[in-house]
Amino acid sequence: MKIKVGLKKALLVVGTASISFLFLLASLYPQEKGIVEVEVEGQAAIVGGKVTLARDQAIEAAKRNAVEQGIGTLVASETLTKNFALVSDRILNKSTGFVKKFEIVKEGEEGGVYSVTIKAQVTEIIDQIVQDQLALDLLLEYMDRPRLMIVINESNIGDTNSRVAETEMIRVFATKNFDLVDQSQVEAVRASEQANQAIAGNAVAAAALGAQFGAELVITGRAVGSDGGKVAGFVSGQGDIAARAIRTDTAAILTAGNEHAAKPHLNATTAGANALKEAGAKIANTMIKEIVKRWKLESSNVVNVELVVSGVSDIALLNVFKDAIGSIPNVKGVQERAFSGGVARLNVNYEGKGTQLSDDILGRQFEGFEAKITGRTPNKLTMEIAAKAAPAPATSTIDLEVSGMDGYILEDITVLIDFEDALAKVEGVKAVKEGDFDQGVAKLSLTYDGDGRKFVRTIARHKFEGFEARITRAVGDKVSMAIKPK
Repeated sequence: MKIKVGLKKALLVVGTASISFLFLLASLYPQEKGIVEVEVEGQAAIVGGKVTLARDQAIEAAKRNAVEQGIGTLVASETLTKNFALVSDRILNKSTGFVKKFEIVKEGEEGGVYSVTIKAQVTEIIDQIVQDQLALDLLLEYMDRPRLMIVINESNIGDTNSRVAETEMIRVFATKNFDLVDQSQVEAVRASEQANQAIAGNAVAAAALGAQFGAELVITGRAVGSDGGKVAGFVSGQGDIAARAIRTDTAAILTAGNEHAAKPHLNATTAGANALKEAGAKIANTMIKEIVKRWKLESSNVVNVELVVSGVSDIALLNVFKDAIGSIPNVKGVQERAFSGGVARLNVNYEGKGTQLSDDILGRQFEGFEAKITGRTPNKLTMEIAAKAAPAPATSTIDLEVSGMDGYILEDITVLIDFEDALAKVEGVKAVKEGDFDQGVAKLSLTYDGDGRKFVRTIARHKFEGFEARITRAVGDKVSMAIKPK
């Protein structure tokens, strides 16, 4: 089901997330075309004393709320049924706007909750975001200023080492304040097998190539300049480029496309170069729009974070782990992708920044397992977990009185020592300490994993080697036994 909500009819979706939204003022009035202003509040629970984290989450909550309130919400309800019983009903809020700018009006903590009130301007036009560098800078900061690497295999008429399209793409991204990897580093690996695989379309190779140079985003592709023949005495230069933008931490493709341009010139090489330059600019601008659109959705809604978890001994521990992660308030869903060799790959739908998920995990004590985070990128976490050892059973001291049975009188110290050795072999007995031994009665003190009732049940089932034995009296941790050598 999809419901489109207009500017005048905002749809309020109330859930059970730990970050709640309180609408203080929902007055919508146009600032300029496609712009509305709202004043809203976001709240976040303070977990583990982490006030700074709660403040950041409250700000993000307020910004998401501003988008929902100012522009509208696209609601997708996914209902899963199994054996005619309702299994899951998820509501995913897809906001269609973006916070152009905001200012904090009021903030503070009370009762374990941090609240932030913001006044925000919201836009729904992607092109306007791109044109407004202030809004784009805000988005880049939100995404932790990812570094970009561009590698284009390029050839032109009479020039097999052309870099015209690639250089123009770099210029366009740089003018929009994207942080770029030094191209001298790119030149060092351009002819490598890994680069060739990346350019050929291998997303994993492209991700590995970008990660090698500290890039969070890599763009790879091919560009060709060709001679389109003569028109009115000029050479018609043709420029064609195809490229893909890939996240280096997950090898996920953010966007892909191709562009064409034609430029006339008296010189064929120059005509091809001019066409390649225009095609490079076109695809760079198109990619910026698509990347902004993708990031904008993630900043306003649920982001997918890949979890690679090692130390998963069995499926039972995996299920316990998934349930625990799913219980984190900002987690909206957990999907299992693979489990083999003690390593599980999960996809987590998280409301907030991917890096904040690690803080949410670190702030919690999990029942049944211990966990530590071994690596973190904006869209991926690596973890190690281990099942918690079962708590050691509580020990107690059993006061044991031992005498003879069936006419047998316990008076030989060697018999008593043999019986003490036999007692030490009883399940749960940790130590046997000898006390008084007088007139056929020996008093012993046992350190035992359990109480007197458990000890009596254990003795009743135990077969002593070389002795007959039975319980004659048991009151709490005070027990009497009668024995006789076989």
